[in-house]
Amino acid sequence: MSDDHPWVVRIVVVSDGVADGTRPDRGGPAVRAALEAAGAQVDAVVTTPDGVESVADVLRTQCRGFF
Repeated sequence: MSDDHPWVVRIVVVSDGVADGTRPDRGGPAVRAALEAAGAQVDAVVTTPDGVESVADVLRTQCRGFF
């Protein structure tokens, strides 16, 4: 991908502990750093608790209007 048109990404972190603030998010920042180093533009980092419904909801929300 050229620097003129970076690829845009959204990161979804799935963790009960991170979502409720009892654990630090180590994965999200690491993924963000790796993607930015590869030339991506990170549009959002979103955290959701574990569970099919909560993950499905955040994925639907993050995908809406994103291209």
